[in-house]
Amino acid sequence: MGEIQNITIQGLLVAYSMIIVLIGLSYFARLNLGKEWFIGSLRALGQLYIVGILLVYIFQASRWYLIIAILLGMLLVATRTAIARIRRPVPGLYLLTLSALIVGSIITLVLVTKAVVGWHPWYEPKYLIPIGGMILGNSMNGVALAADRLIGELTSNKERIEALLALGATPYQACKTNIIRSARAAMIPSINNMMVMGMVFLPGMMSGQIIAGAPPETAVRYQVIVVYAITFSVAFSSLFLLHNLYRRFFTPAYQLRQEWLIHPDT
Repeated sequence: MGEIQNITIQGLLVAYSMIIVLIGLSYFARLNLGKEWFIGSLRALGQLYIVGILLVYIFQASRWYLIIAILLGMLLVATRTAIARIRRPVPGLYLLTLSALIVGSIITLVLVTKAVVGWHPWYEPKYLIPIGGMILGNSMNGVALAADRLIGELTSNKERIEALLALGATPYQACKTNIIRSARAAMIPSINNMMVMGMVFLPGMMSGQIIAGAPPETAVRYQVIVVYAITFSVAFSSLFLLHNLYRRFFTPAYQLRQEWLIHPDT
């Protein structure tokens, strides 16, 4: 296997020109995304360099408490990012999102590290951190999509929900259809990735392992494990969030809290 091709500063600048083009398109199409693309691109660059330097030290040290600290930091950042993407955050949503990510990610990581792969030690950083990051990142997107969709569903169907409540339905019965729609919306990206994995979407982990010299069969097996783990975590985290979030929109007297829904000017 040949050496990995080095990327020059000039190459990075050429790559960044794609972001510049997007910022220009945002301005002319009035998408109002130019600022987010600009800040996001700079954050990604800086954060990746910092993390790359830290990972060299962490991989060499291989201490379980450092690995746990890194994963906790990633969890907090993921929770904050998920909340920021929801149009109408409701009281208690931060802790609920954090709980959903903790439950989904911990169950998934325990299954992967203990029952599927069996790393020794279990906190092997070169496996646990990248896989944990992929699981958390995808779960973050899932819970953000689920929460935002549910709030939109409840807003659009508030008259129907209140009519069902008036007829004696429980809050869950009144918004069951909306919960199902929200869950499906959260899970569509991970399902689509599975459907086209290897045919359209060539995953980075598998490609990276092959480039690094791992046997293709081993790289494929690792990627399959990651895909299944991501799908499980996204589904589990999203369902946990939805089945706890919808309750917050109802009073103990089964009345819909309309003040927590999306206002017309949002």
